[in-house]
Amino acid sequence: MITLDVLRDVAPKKSRSMINQDLVDKLNKWGDDPKLLGGFRDNVLSYISVLKDGRFKIEDYMSAVRFVSYKLIGFSDIDAYAVTFPARYQRLINNGESRDDIAPYVSMYKKNKLVTQIFEQTIVPTHVLNAPMHQEALNIALRVAMNSKSDIAKVQACNTILANTKPPEVAKVEIGVSINEGSIIDDYEEAMLSFVEQQKKLIEEGMDVKAVANASIKKIPLVTKDEEIIDAVVSESIEVAKPGEWKL
Repeated sequence: MITLDVLRDVAPKKSRSMINQDLVDKLNKWGDDPKLLGGFRDNVLSYISVLKDGRFKIEDYMSAVRFVSYKLIGFSDIDAYAVTFPARYQRLINNGESRDDIAPYVSMYKKNKLVTQIFEQTIVPTHVLNAPMHQEALNIALRVAMNSKSDIAKVQACNTILANTKPPEVAKVEIGVSINEGSIIDDYEEAMLSFVEQQKKLIEEGMDVKAVANASIKKIPLVTKDEEIIDAVVSESIEVAKPGEWKL
C-alpha cells in the first residue's frame, strides 16, 4: 500500500501540492485488482518522473499508468480503456456505440503525449532484453576457440569474443587554440618606426632639423601589420595611451 508521504516524496516538486489522501486512496483501490498483482502501484512510483515538467495532472497520470499497466499484462486497447474508464466506456455503450465505434476514441487516447511517455519508459532496451542470449553466444564462441581443430574457426571465434568484450573507448576531446601573434608592443614599435620615417622624410625635403625635432604632430594615422589604422599622437613627452591610440 502506498502512503501519502511516500507518494509526495517520489513525486516531482511541481506535482506534490496536487497529491492528497483521496487520491492515494483511489490509487490503492485501483492497485487491489488481482489481475495486476500489485504492478499498478509499482508502476505509479516508477513512471512518476513524467510529471517533472508540471504539464500533466496527477489524476490523468494515474489513469494513464492504469491503462498502460493493463496493456502490459496483455489486455487489448479497448479492454484496457474500459477498465481504466468504466463510467466513460459505459456511457458510450449506452449511447449505442459499438466496440468498433469506440476504437477511434481508444486509439486517440493511446497516442496522447502522457500515455506515450509512459509507454516509452516501459520499453526494455534490446541489449538488456537479450543479455542472456548475448552471453550464451559468447560462451559458444569460447568453446569453439578452445576446442575447434580448425585454426580459422579458432581465430574467428576469438575475434568475435574480443569485439564483444572490449571496454568502451574513451572519447578524445581536442581543443584547437589559435594564438594571435600580434601584440600591443609590436604595434607600438611599428608606430614609432613609422614616425621616425616620417621625420626623416621631412628632413630630406628640406625642413629644419630643429623644427622637426621640436614639432608637435597630433593624430598621425599609422597602419599596423594587422592593417588596423591607429592614431599616433606625437608630443615632446611620452604619455599613457588610451586603448586604440598611441601617445608619444
